[in-house]
Amino acid sequence: MISRHLQKYRLFAVSGTLLLLTTFFYLEFYSPHGLREWVNRIDGLLYDVKVRTTLPEVTREDPPILIVDIDENSLKEEGRWPWSRIKVAKLVDRLSEAGTMMLAFDVVFSEPEENAVDVLQGNAISVPPPINAWLLEQKEHIDADNRLAASLNSTDTILGTLFHKSEMVRTGQLVPPLFNESNGTELLPEKMVVFEYSGYSAPISELMDNAIGTGAINTNPDNDGVVRRSLLLIKYADKLYPTLAMETARQYLLEESINVGTATIGEVQTVTHLTLGGKDIPTDAKGNILIPFMGRAGTFKTISATAVLNDDEVLKEFEDAIAFVGTSALALADLRPTPISGSFPGVEIQASILNGLLHPELLASEHDWLPGALAMLLLVIGLILIIVMPLVSVTTQPLIGIILAFLIVLLNYWFWNSLRINMALFSQIGLILGATTMFTIESLIRETHEKLKIRGSFGQYVPPQHIDRLQGGGWDNSLRGERREMSVLFSDIRSFTQLSEGLDATELREFLNQYLTPITKIIFDSGGTIDKYVGDMVMAFWNAPIDDPGHPSHAVHTALKMRTQLESMQDQFQEMGLPKVAAGIGIHTGDMNVGDMGSEYRRAYTVLGDAVNLGSRLESLTKFYGVDILTSEETMVLCPDVSFRYIDRVRVKGKETAVKMYEPLWIKGTEHDEAIDQVHAVYMQGVNHYLNQEWEKAVAVFKQLSEDVPGELIYRIYLERSEELMRNPPGPDWDGIYTHTTK
Repeated sequence: MISRHLQKYRLFAVSGTLLLLTTFFYLEFYSPHGLREWVNRIDGLLYDVKVRTTLPEVTREDPPILIVDIDENSLKEEGRWPWSRIKVAKLVDRLSEAGTMMLAFDVVFSEPEENAVDVLQGNAISVPPPINAWLLEQKEHIDADNRLAASLNSTDTILGTLFHKSEMVRTGQLVPPLFNESNGTELLPEKMVVFEYSGYSAPISELMDNAIGTGAINTNPDNDGVVRRSLLLIKYADKLYPTLAMETARQYLLEESINVGTATIGEVQTVTHLTLGGKDIPTDAKGNILIPFMGRAGTFKTISATAVLNDDEVLKEFEDAIAFVGTSALALADLRPTPISGSFPGVEIQASILNGLLHPELLASEHDWLPGALAMLLLVIGLILIIVMPLVSVTTQPLIGIILAFLIVLLNYWFWNSLRINMALFSQIGLILGATTMFTIESLIRETHEKLKIRGSFGQYVPPQHIDRLQGGGWDNSLRGERREMSVLFSDIRSFTQLSEGLDATELREFLNQYLTPITKIIFDSGGTIDKYVGDMVMAFWNAPIDDPGHPSHAVHTALKMRTQLESMQDQFQEMGLPKVAAGIGIHTGDMNVGDMGSEYRRAYTVLGDAVNLGSRLESLTKFYGVDILTSEETMVLCPDVSFRYIDRVRVKGKETAVKMYEPLWIKGTEHDEAIDQVHAVYMQGVNHYLNQEWEKAVAVFKQLSEDVPGELIYRIYLERSEELMRNPPGPDWDGIYTHTTK
């Protein structure tokens, strides 16, 4: 459970995620124009990446769409633009002769070209009357506009019109378009929210009278200047006009009119779709479509205008094709920034739009239900983050964020590729990244707090390597408390009270430091945890807080090393004027309760239970039996790598169950006096005689051992017991248990 102190950090992360969720809801659906523009720019950049990474491998060729490019080479070979309309007429004638099905000009012919006769007559040079009369007769025949108008009659041609925001510009002939409603409602252009213009530059009447239609060549860049969408409808003087690609598609499909689907919202009409050739073309409320780019510049076959004028071989490409005439020359400034590149020919944009109108399945839509779907998706993402993030580690949280963001991107691409639906991506990714960052920060703060708590709780009790492992996880269960099998060790200096009486406070502190420092190191080196120091008494345990499957063996090895260490320190103690220092060690293995226990004012990581008390009793009995170390049978059987000798079966004070006690002698495989093995073998014979109530044999064995090894108290204990029992034999139900009445 998270501590009360850390709850505020978790609350911060959850509240922050909810705040982010609210913020992105606001940005997506209620933000003012300035913020909305900022959000749209980021969504636009993500959209550009999506377009570039999903370009189709091939373009449609039914019908083939070609581009006649007034490129740099054409300007070099044919002269600077504008060309004489006689040259343009020749271009039209060549394309007509090649069998071009339809010709669309991404160029505006809004001003008449000055007649050569007028030029001559306007010069200061005097022209003789006969010549002047002849020139007047020829004026109509050499008129460039008439020449181009005549050529336009030879093929179906759509001319370009450019609309302006300024009402001061109104040139050329603007032809009323043909629009019908397609949803049974009255079409009211004056109430429609499509883009409205106040001026225009249209083709001159001589050309317009010989073309089959005209269309707007206006582009509609987003606020960052990138052309991602295209107008299909333009409003002027409360009338609707088609764009160049739209009019070309209408003429190609032989439609008499363009049907507009609308929806009335309040007092305005919004566009829902256009219908051409029996197919609906989904649009946004202003009649825009997302331009279906098919590839980089040059995806549509592009042929230089000078090649069309001079090379018969290239004309074969135009049979039954729709051709757009436009320019990619830098000087003519018709290069637009698009998702594909920063300088994309405007004429190829028109070709891309036409391709989409003729093949509506290529068009991506932005349905009116998308805002609701986006709101629901944001809510789901927020709930997932709030539920999942607190359950995983700080290292997993960024991974979860990355995976979730990846899945959202995959979903977005699936909508785009499979359903041809464009869904905004910024708010979803922003919510994921923002919430992941906050939860990661919260986890880092919590983890740092936990590490400090671990060091505060365990730093004095466990070795440094344990601290590192605890900080890797799993410590919190130990702090909460649990019951598990463990090994506990008690060590106490014998006659410490008497020993300390001869030392002042400074000497006593020095003595304890010299004794406890190496003893503690031995415990730490074996993976033990120091429970407490009580004066000279040391209490330690194994298998908590770090799991230690070999805890019984580690505890016994530690006791043997402590005994060796104490023997090696006798010279130091002697220099301090102390007598020989001896210690007793008791070890027991059993189920114990371990955890962070205590009061609100003082707590400690400790172990409790009967098994712990038994370990303490064993340590107290070491002095009685005259041995340094005593372990329970439960510990002995779990230490196959250690040699033991049986000591006694006793009933300690406060317990009814008898306990078998053993003394660990050495680690198997290490060097020792083999003669001791023989002594221990004789000792065990005596113990067996004793347990079998063979008192005379037992007395004989222990009397001999006491004479051979007079320093061993255990031999005298068994000798005295055997002699007493021989004088006063027990009943047949005697079980060999010795009851201790003191601790």
